[in-house]
Amino acid sequence: MNWLNLRRFLPLLMVGILSHVPMAASAQMDWITPHLQSLEFGRQIDQIVEQSRTGGATQQQATSVDALFVPSAARTQENVSRFIRLSEQAGDGGQLRSYFVAQPTLMGEIAQAMRGANLDPQNVADCYALWWMAVWQAANGVTGDPDSRTVAAVRRQARDVFATTPGFAETSDADRQQYAEALMLQTLLLSAANEQFQGNPAALRQLASSARQGAVASGVDISRMTLTSDGFVMSF
Repeated sequence: MNWLNLRRFLPLLMVGILSHVPMAASAQMDWITPHLQSLEFGRQIDQIVEQSRTGGATQQQATSVDALFVPSAARTQENVSRFIRLSEQAGDGGQLRSYFVAQPTLMGEIAQAMRGANLDPQNVADCYALWWMAVWQAANGVTGDPDSRTVAAVRRQARDVFATTPGFAETSDADRQQYAEALMLQTLLLSAANEQFQGNPAALRQLASSARQGAVASGVDISRMTLTSDGFVMSF
């Protein structure tokens, strides 16, 4: 997704990443709290996407439950430290740490780029929409910028998912921020790898497999979905 200005991050992000493609695609669920992992986002996603296929309404509770959070710079530092620690435990060789040493304002720059795409980095649903599009592109070897209609449609679907997921309304600002920042960083890693691996079929196949596995671990069977200008629809 070039609308995140990924090309300027590529020299930084791609050092050593070829050895850690699975980490880049599938670490998301390891980065968030067990409470958030227990929420059934996947079930709601299937319902929302199926409604899109059948032309049903998708605005069920979006006005009564939002996915906003009040951000904290201290929590961002805590989250980044957690992501780095878990990545090193998973064997990333210190790559994620090196990214933040070289680019300490990385999370803020991703947030700024999201705003340029009319996505709110202080809304977990918008961060999910960003990741949802990126993981689908990585799973299918697709690059390029989703147009504004597509982004708006997926944002609406993601907001509906979070508005209708039981238990999400009770989550804390801290939990929401941790999930949002995990999604933002995973998007950058996925998209950077997808851009870089164009022309390398073996690496693209590995990335696609890891992206699908990571999505399934998050409760989303991305292989059943197609991204369209009206948002995600079921492929069959």
